[in-house]
Amino acid sequence: MRSKVVFVGTPDIGVTTFLFRINYGHFPDEYTPSKMDVISRYVNLENHTYELQLWDLDKIEDFIGIRKVAYQETDVFVLCYSIENEQSMIDLNLKWRDEVQKTCPKAKIIVLGLRNNQINSEIPPEVNSFITNHGFIHFFADSQTGVGIEEFLNGLSLVCASSSRADESEKKHSLCRI
Repeated sequence: MRSKVVFVGTPDIGVTTFLFRINYGHFPDEYTPSKMDVISRYVNLENHTYELQLWDLDKIEDFIGIRKVAYQETDVFVLCYSIENEQSMIDLNLKWRDEVQKTCPKAKIIVLGLRNNQINSEIPPEVNSFITNHGFIHFFADSQTGVGIEEFLNGLSLVCASSSRADESEKKHSLCRI
């Protein structure tokens, strides 16, 4: 079974680096520019193999038309923010949640705090109220140290597994609106 997972967030908060770390297992030695990258990760869960297609839309932040096309048939959105960038926390609610829920109202949403190498950090208050008000799952991860990446992937796999149990014909016809 295949699940499409789209990562969105304010530019330059570490999304591309995070996905590089997932794909290659280490922090990149130099900046890795992207426009729109897709990587596949296979996970085994409950005697099933799942393909997670991880879409990095970090560098098309200003191109809403392209993003909405890329959103088609998305199962899970990962709304990303950096604990070092207050605007990225504000954008979670003011920009990304509205955009993805209007475009793909049936897709699941996970919130991911990046650039956090302390596994037991507290969720910033503005993010905590956001995830509490909307019932979203939250993870922290740090691309440089690798802290939190496995926990995120395990949680993502569980969300994708529950999402892919939905009726495929219903998903293709009603998951997203352009």
